[in-house]
Amino acid sequence: MKKEKVSTGIKFHQGDVQGRSLSELPQGAVRTENTPLALGEKHGHAHVVTGDVERYTVDRRVIFFVKTQAILQHINLSLMENKKNWETTEVLPVADHKPITLDRGYYEFCIQNEYNPYRKVFEKVRD
Repeated sequence: MKKEKVSTGIKFHQGDVQGRSLSELPQGAVRTENTPLALGEKHGHAHVVTGDVERYTVDRRVIFFVKTQAILQHINLSLMENKKNWETTEVLPVADHKPITLDRGYYEFCIQNEYNPYRKVFEKVRD
């Protein structure tokens, strides 16, 4: 399967996960464990970043530093029980969305929101 590629300054999305490249790591960022960006509510799928990465959080924002190369993947979460899969730059069996290749650099991720006019609030899009 062909992987989409991201260049510096580009915004991208994979299902309900949105991302954009950053020029640098924001001040105050704290390194955290690499965990799924988003979990599917129905089918056990997850959006994950695999490869040579460091994950950070700052002000409830999720930032990844890709050291060499990484892939934003949408897969069955059970695949991540194998710790080696967190470090792979190979495409894992795809759940629903095409993988996106991330070159060296900083990337910020968030979950897409939509406005619910009945409740008059913004809510996360559910996958």
